Amino acid sequence: MKDKNQLSSEQISAAKTILKNLPLKKSKDVKYQSAMRLKKDFQRTKEKGYTPKEIGKFLKEAGINIPTYIIASVLREMKISEEKTALTEASDSQGGIDQNKKSIVLPWNQITCRIFSW
Repeated sequence: MKDKNQLSSEQISAAKTILKNLPLKKSKDVKYQSAMRLKKDFQRTKEKGYTPKEIGKFLKEAGINIPTYIIASVLREMKISEEKTALTEASDSQGGIDQNKKSIVLPWNQITCRIFSW
């Protein structure tokens, strides 16, 4: 008697065939990638005072369907990226690597770590 949790080799072959022949699905990744190409335009529009919901509404009226959550996600990623860049620039100007002592000075709490080479 066959166990319900076991598949026959014919079933596995059929599953492979079915999965191999599936067409490419249009997913949010395609829309997300398209939205990433528009990120600077989204940013400029947001700077004019529009919300992601309003931006999505304007695009939808023009027949371009990019969901609000994707627009908001792109804008959020841009903000995080800008903050990381600002942090990096601040740490470069205040801290960095001291080549003479072979140590790293971290500006946010002024901890010095020794670098040992073997």
